[in-house]
Amino acid sequence: MTGHRASLKRRVSKFVNRVAGLENGEGLPRWKVPVCPLVTGVFPEDGGVILKHLSAIARAAKVPFGVDDCYPPNLFIVETDDPEGLLEGWNNHSPTRMEVFGGSGQDPFTGAPQSVINEFIETPRTVRVWYYTRGEDAAGVYIVAQSSPYTPPVTHHAEASRILSNNVTYDFARVFVIADQTRLRGVTIAQLADYVSMVALAKLKPGVRLGDVPSILKLFDGPPQTAPSGVTDWDQAFLKSLYATEQRSRLQRGQIVSAMVRQIAH
Repeated sequence: MTGHRASLKRRVSKFVNRVAGLENGEGLPRWKVPVCPLVTGVFPEDGGVILKHLSAIARAAKVPFGVDDCYPPNLFIVETDDPEGLLEGWNNHSPTRMEVFGGSGQDPFTGAPQSVINEFIETPRTVRVWYYTRGEDAAGVYIVAQSSPYTPPVTHHAEASRILSNNVTYDFARVFVIADQTRLRGVTIAQLADYVSMVALAKLKPGVRLGDVPSILKLFDGPPQTAPSGVTDWDQAFLKSLYATEQRSRLQRGQIVSAMVRQIAH
């Protein structure tokens, strides 16, 4: 049993370090305000499935979630047959560009460089995710906001109060999930709903290969039929651990791994 648990811990640690990145070298971002989703570009019944799965996965992980018809939306899930055209339109329309990609130039907001935006638009993916995060210092004051697909530029941090504490913690203000309809052949609406839920509730690295790890995040690594039918025990354990551990602690990753091992081995 001890050997099995040690082996499981190594696998879980590898999984966590592969999929989850730090924000500016700080803690892992997560939702602090209630998630208020808006789903567009799909049939109403499919939109209902996505919202149902998202709500169930979020509530199981104790992610704050808005009540019915919450407003304004802060999680935008869009399915389109022309993601590049959609993103180019957002980028070229000044009010929308500032809302999504940033660039207001007003401190403490930091917009994404145009080169980063261009790379995001021009890199084909079945699902693209753009995150808008806010940084809060130890006193609970928002001192910086970042807009990026994954890794934002390094910014100034407040002084750390303890050696094992992060200077700044990050939470999501808005998240944009764009699915390429032309690449979804063979993917069930349940699989898509669960994949979208994972990438919308945690800031994850795109295109990571996970090998034999049981995770819905492997959905686009090969034929959809070979992927899990939905979120797995590993996926659920990761989200629960992300939202249950101490975000300000520099030991958060290790805490997530230990919590996941307990849940998976239970």
